[in-house]
Amino acid sequence: MSRNYVSRNYGATKVAAHLLNTLTTIFIHGFTRSMALLPLPLNHVLGNLIGWLLWIVPNRNRSNALVNIKICYPELEQSEQRQMARQSLLETGKTVTEVGWFWFRKESDVRKKIIFPQEDSAFRHVTSDSEQQNSGTDQTPTIFITPHFGAWELCPVLFSPFNTAYLYRPPRVAALEGLIKAGRTRYGGELLAITSAGIKQLLRALRKGHSIGILPDQEPDRQNGVFAPFFSTPANTMTLLSSVGSRTQANIVCLAIQRLPRGRGYHVHHIDVTQGITDADPLVSATAINRLVEACIAVEPAQYSWSYRRFRLMPDESEGKRSYKNKES
Repeated sequence: MSRNYVSRNYGATKVAAHLLNTLTTIFIHGFTRSMALLPLPLNHVLGNLIGWLLWIVPNRNRSNALVNIKICYPELEQSEQRQMARQSLLETGKTVTEVGWFWFRKESDVRKKIIFPQEDSAFRHVTSDSEQQNSGTDQTPTIFITPHFGAWELCPVLFSPFNTAYLYRPPRVAALEGLIKAGRTRYGGELLAITSAGIKQLLRALRKGHSIGILPDQEPDRQNGVFAPFFSTPANTMTLLSSVGSRTQANIVCLAIQRLPRGRGYHVHHIDVTQGITDADPLVSATAINRLVEACIAVEPAQYSWSYRRFRLMPDESEGKRSYKNKES
């Protein structure tokens, strides 16, 4: 095989990959924006269809959900585990379609769908008009904790009065980063990449009296996590809250955003923060974090993103990574 042939073949592969990324980006941009044109009930109908496809067609999301639910709910019958996995994928489909609704729908339409229970009246002011949201005065910094539960992409709307900075993982398709940043910062705030520089910026934001938002169930690398029980199984858990929280006097607020059926809206639950969550001992903090995530999931277990590989890393590094291949999927 000639060197020229190999070079031409490699070049053609790069062109094809670039074209595929471009077409994917165009489709996602168009799809996301078009979802904002639909009434929320219809938006969720389409989300259900996507969820059914995720359940019917063998894929990684279905396999991951079945494995995770089997680990976390061993007491359930196999049919009950499959039922929860199926419902979880339907909710995942709604997450896909409603993101465009949050990012590009008229802001007043989005805020009308947010429902706070009476006992959480202290948080109801976040639904006020955007003109009244920022008084310009310094506020006590707050660490907002929201796991991958329900409509977690609604967080920037809820936290918009608080000058909030969020950690995020840049997408694999770099061309989508602009869309994600524009959507998640539409209501204010700042996105910081999960890097050492981003974490330093996060700490500076807290010290300035700003607030931060954290997804506590994101799996860190081994150097930035400890293994703490999650549904009684060791899971690699972030130590960021231990590091950041123990250095500041920030308030800790945890919210679980439950998606209501038939597009009726979103019920915001204020979850009592577990003692020890900002403990200087990383294991104590991580254990408290996982208990808090479990409390959020208990609101409606099927609305958790069970397709996320939460138990991918094993406590003993020599054991390698957990297999998420499921024979029943």
